[in-house]
Amino acid sequence: MPPATKTLPQFQDFVWEQLPFQRGMLGKEVVSDVLAVAVQEWPDDALSGCAAGSPEEKEILEQLKADVRRHLQLTYGPEKFGSLWIIALQILLPIIIDQMVKWWRRRKEHRGRIRIWRRKWVNGSEGES
Repeated sequence: MPPATKTLPQFQDFVWEQLPFQRGMLGKEVVSDVLAVAVQEWPDDALSGCAAGSPEEKEILEQLKADVRRHLQLTYGPEKFGSLWIIALQILLPIIIDQMVKWWRRRKEHRGRIRIWRRKWVNGSEGES
């Protein structure tokens, strides 16, 4: 049975466990930040309107990766982000996004969770549940 992913921290732990050994080069905190940003930027409506594996989905996910990268660069600053990008993020970001989209598509409940987490940030809550 897969681990619970009802809260954002549980989801972050779940994705962390799915990542290859390069995750250690980033650390769990950075991976959690990547996931938090991806949740905030998640293109729910666009992905809902396209088929899994379609060229349209690929284009949407490429834009998501660019959005996450831009957001992280602003968060960490050019110097630290540049180091993270060179060391491991360019390898792991596509894997992280792939894990997210597979999880998101797996169950309707998962799609709702991302909306709830994002809404809590917009409304000024913690985004935990």
